[in-house]
Amino acid sequence: MEANRGIVSIKVQNGEKVVISRSKSMVIRQLIASYLYEGRLLEVYEEDAKDVKIVSACLQQLRENKPSPSSLRTIIDVQDCGAAYRFFTAVLAVTPGKWLLTGTERLRQRPILPLVQALQSIGADIADTAEGLLISGKMLHAQTLYVDCTLSSQFASALYMIAPRLNLQNLHIYPVVPASNSYILITRYIVDNILKNNRIENESDWSNAVFWYLFLAASKKHNNLLLSDLKLSSWQGDSIVAKWFEMWGIHSVQTTEGVRIEKAEKLALQQWSSDFSQHIDLAPVMAVSALLLHFDLTMSGVENLDRKESKRLTNLCDALSPYVPIQRISAGEIKIFGSQFQNISNATHCFFVDNDHRLVMAYTLLSLVMDVHLSDIQCVEKSYPQLLKYMEIR
Repeated sequence: MEANRGIVSIKVQNGEKVVISRSKSMVIRQLIASYLYEGRLLEVYEEDAKDVKIVSACLQQLRENKPSPSSLRTIIDVQDCGAAYRFFTAVLAVTPGKWLLTGTERLRQRPILPLVQALQSIGADIADTAEGLLISGKMLHAQTLYVDCTLSSQFASALYMIAPRLNLQNLHIYPVVPASNSYILITRYIVDNILKNNRIENESDWSNAVFWYLFLAASKKHNNLLLSDLKLSSWQGDSIVAKWFEMWGIHSVQTTEGVRIEKAEKLALQQWSSDFSQHIDLAPVMAVSALLLHFDLTMSGVENLDRKESKRLTNLCDALSPYVPIQRISAGEIKIFGSQFQNISNATHCFFVDNDHRLVMAYTLLSLVMDVHLSDIQCVEKSYPQLLKYMEIR
């Protein structure tokens, strides 16, 4: 399938069982914790997110620990996986050996310093170089540790991942409830259960499920879908989408196969405000929801969007502003006047996704009301490779 030729549309039957990838956040944490505390590499599958496969490959390198003959260091390349970049910074710091942790240029520009400083405060040997982080791993111990998670909750997750190795008793996080706090809770849940040899049940990714919630809400041809292996009772904070979409008449029912979503009575919603600091991955699709569902949306807590795989907030504002007014209230708050959106169907509308999987999901949904051309679709494999089989290029 050529990503840069033709118009994108969504191909799915009414009532179809839709496949969603396993939660990459949960699987990545399981992979690393199982390796650290059980000494084993868990199996990954062809349908898993690309980020999951990157972490698995890096753990294999870690096990083999084959330094480059020219530098006597092992290169761990996490490509564009931000979670792997943060988590392996901590893991390599407590793993004996000489390591170069690297990735794409964009990845190496993303925030990492607060985590590095926290590790250095307990004696970690980490140096920032033009190639990436040069780490000399060794045994480290700390009873108490402090980390600033203003820019990313993954700093705390990385430290919780190695906490048993450090004999860490107290991790003080700032702010007290950081953005995306649910991911920290997921990390603690997975590490604790692996240490206790408890079984962890895999589940589908709610950050991807939001795509189908909006699709169903906006589609005139569909009234129900089954989202495979999704759980309404979930550790994933983004499961909040089930509650949100009740406002637009989408009812969620747990079944043995997953969650069935069905159209019910729709509320006449004219405006809605929400703090996205705890659900930042939902922001791109929810920004598009304002247009498709014709309401005015105020989004706060989105200041970290420009620190993601792309400058997401900037991209969203640039891409959607030709269709509706967008007010930049502050660095972390915008208002999208979706009630003023009018369907346009007489031209092809081009969207630059800047190699960002979340933007692919968001802009593809606009194909419900206009002819959409995306600069790339293949990058959606980063989190949701199965979506490609539901995307048609004509």
